[in-house]
Amino acid sequence: MKKAVLNLGMIFSWTGVILQYYLSMSVSDSRIADTVKYLSFMTIWTNFLIALFFTFVTVSPGSKGGKFFSGHSVQTALLVYIIAVGLIYHLFLAHIWDPKGYQYVADQILHTVVPLYYLMYWVFFTEKTVLNFKSAFNWLLYPLVYAVYAMVRGAITMKYPYYFLDAVKLGYPVVLRNIALIAVSYFMMGGLLIAINNMLVRRQLSKARAGH
Repeated sequence: MKKAVLNLGMIFSWTGVILQYYLSMSVSDSRIADTVKYLSFMTIWTNFLIALFFTFVTVSPGSKGGKFFSGHSVQTALLVYIIAVGLIYHLFLAHIWDPKGYQYVADQILHTVVPLYYLMYWVFFTEKTVLNFKSAFNWLLYPLVYAVYAMVRGAITMKYPYYFLDAVKLGYPVVLRNIALIAVSYFMMGGLLIAINNMLVRRQLSKARAGH
């Protein structure tokens, strides 16, 4: 059962990132420019990580990558990141455009299907261990690295992947405030998932003791 779930997750996640890459190639006359733009979105970064997770855990669990992605702290961090992708899109971005055809399919896979599927996988199939609340701080490194990348790229090209990071239109004070608010949201989500995780671990231990 778990193997089938992993295989399906691998199919969903790779379909999303590959389809979006294919669609991104028709934007301009430069494949390099289109690729750079494609790689500028947090959605792509995170879905690519989820695709790597499903691939390594399914195809080569004994490899360095497989062992890395098998760590429960890593799996829970991925849940924080992919939930954030889904929530930010549906709360702040979905209303500002109306994708059609294959673009709509790609959008739904990247922002709805994969986040919900990975959440289901985490809840029912991960081997949970107690997590330290300090991990919620460590997990902030990924979104902060992305924010630095987006701001540096934006300062060079004057193009920003998301309107709430657009320093040209909003100014740096507002953008830095937005980044801080997003970081706080990531931290709170991480803390909440750690609390839920540790509660589930305690319940499993209680059931195991009761069974004996």
